Amino acid sequence: MSDLFISYSRKDKEAARQLAEAFKARELEVWIDWEGIDPTVDWWKEVEQGIEGADNFLVLISPDSESSPVCKQELDHAVRNGKRLIPVVTRTTESKTVTPELRSLNWIYLRDEDDFEVGFETLVTALQTDYAWVHAHRQIQVKALEWERSGRKNDFLLQGEELHDAEVQLVANVSKDPHPTELQHEYVLKSRQVSDQRRRTIVLVSVGAAIVMTGLAIFGFVQAKLATDRANVALARQLATQGQIIIGI
Repeated sequence: MSDLFISYSRKDKEAARQLAEAFKARELEVWIDWEGIDPTVDWWKEVEQGIEGADNFLVLISPDSESSPVCKQELDHAVRNGKRLIPVVTRTTESKTVTPELRSLNWIYLRDEDDFEVGFETLVTALQTDYAWVHAHRQIQVKALEWERSGRKNDFLLQGEELHDAEVQLVANVSKDPHPTELQHEYVLKSRQVSDQRRRTIVLVSVGAAIVMTGLAIFGFVQAKLATDRANVALARQLATQGQIIIGI
């Protein structure tokens, strides 16, 4: 898990490196592909996991990133997972050429002609805005993806306090960026349905057990009373017999 994923064109590698080092100096964890991928693993699968496990998706905007199929692929995956998108302009780019998902957002400028320190502080502030919700969004999304990839098995659903917290987060932050995803809603709803079903089953089993125990108690009481009655009758007969013997003497 990381605070942010950096998407960039290879021609903006130095700008990406400068930003990554500045973030690390602030003790922010960055996922960037020259550090996050082992040469022996499936490259795109690791990139997907890097995006899914990041709280924010930071895009370095430049003419080359806008024409890069890989950058577009990364952005599409971030959008599918409801990531908060943070566009950072590293080289002047015409807005009409920028992907629609980024065009309407507030851009942060970190070009050569811009003051890096000022721009970087603005960027850090953007990352820290609604931090708790962004962090919770990522956690819920990662769990929802695990559930989906498992074939939607109930073993991967939320329970107890974790489920309650997820419900509260989705309701309280429905209008905030990043917006809850459709998968998150499905995941939490299914978790609630299964949790309620389990609770009803437990209640029914408990009620059934209570009925059985009550029945057994009543049966035991009746049997005890019958045994007492039989003992009393036997005693009465014994006393009567003894009385007859005494009278006969």
